[in-house]
Amino acid sequence: MAKQILLQIDYLKILRRRKHWNIYFTIATTSPNDPTKMVITALPENGTLKMTSNTNNELHFVPEGDAGGNGLFVFQHDMPAMYSTQVRLWVMQSRKAIHEVGNILHDISNFLSGSEEIRESSTNKGVKQPWLTAAKIANQGIGGVGSALSKLDDRDLGFVNMDEHFGHHYDQNFEQDYHNQVSTGYAEIGWTWQLIEDTA
Repeated sequence: MAKQILLQIDYLKILRRRKHWNIYFTIATTSPNDPTKMVITALPENGTLKMTSNTNNELHFVPEGDAGGNGLFVFQHDMPAMYSTQVRLWVMQSRKAIHEVGNILHDISNFLSGSEEIRESSTNKGVKQPWLTAAKIANQGIGGVGSALSKLDDRDLGFVNMDEHFGHHYDQNFEQDYHNQVSTGYAEIGWTWQLIEDTA
């Protein structure tokens, strides 16, 4: 039976003192339809995440102690042919609350060669916001997205590498949890990769 991969964000911790943060995520991953291209989106679609000192600058998308809870959905698609995928996630700080985070893609597209917006693809199952698609080589690969983000008015707080190989360790446990600090040390991210049997 065919398998699909699912990525969710479990939690975000800001590791710097500040009273208020307006946060959103930018995610870039290899296109499941064309390995020479990458797809990029921004989350959450309905606005920036408001973080305050009252919550210790932490957000838990999966309630603590809830083993069956769901995190912030990123994407779900068919298993890649090489059983591996590349993913980068950037934590972005906005100076003001943004009501339509998906609109930030328009600004990002101005700094990516040959990018175009897509709304329907096997990459964004279950996600309503648009994605950008762009050639890897023309944009220095997935890591080159960081160059585009550095030209935005918003502040890049750092990225985390979520690359995954879906090897034999998934035979024993179809769900793998990870966490790591972003490249700058400003924040810590927890995420979950999951294998799902495609019953369609």
